[in-house]
Amino acid sequence: MRMYLVVLLLSSTFCYTQAWPTQEVRSALVCEGGKQKIRCTHQKIQIISAVYGRTDRSVCQWGLDWTVAWLWNVNCRAANTLAIVKNECETLSECELHANNAEYGDPCFGTKKYLTVKYRCIGRITPDDTKRARVCENHKMSLECPERRNIDIVWANFGRLKGAHICGDGFFGIFSWNQACQHQVASKAIAKQYCQDKEHCLLDATVAKFGDACWGTKKYLEVRYRCCPKKGGCD
Repeated sequence: MRMYLVVLLLSSTFCYTQAWPTQEVRSALVCEGGKQKIRCTHQKIQIISAVYGRTDRSVCQWGLDWTVAWLWNVNCRAANTLAIVKNECETLSECELHANNAEYGDPCFGTKKYLTVKYRCIGRITPDDTKRARVCENHKMSLECPERRNIDIVWANFGRLKGAHICGDGFFGIFSWNQACQHQVASKAIAKQYCQDKEHCLLDATVAKFGDACWGTKKYLEVRYRCCPKKGGCD
């Protein structure tokens, strides 16, 4: 009987550990001009801190002479980095970090910068959680939900709210494209027309479908959506 209780206790402990992984703090470092994906398998990303700039002379200075690095500003931080990274990554299971001035601004001209992000993986991803899909102009986007669940469009924009590192074919046009190209109300209405309350749908990211909110700017379609039960919907 005593042996049975010990085995049962060990089994319960093992199951508990498997169900709730340790929420250790993880770090990501991206040198200016680079990109890196962060991922939480079956869990959601929670951003703890994010800094774009330079606070250490020795980080991301490979291949450069120390005399150049000595001139860098090491008290350099972009103002809105945390808010931008949270908007890009928070509550998703994975996202891609880009370290460039188009995303965060240039807080110290002439200094080579880098992005540092601290995050943890929390909770469990469920169909009710908001997902993000993004596709470049003149391409198609497919949204799909599991069986017995329907698409609920939360937010959509066909335009451009980021620099040319998103759907930009490199950095061409970075100084001329409108990065405040918002078409959210109309975009959401159009996305709902084709996708709302369906298990799956296909969206064409074209001017013909969504209109042209900023002529001359290469656009992309971004949609945030949930998969809600057919009966009862999401809370």
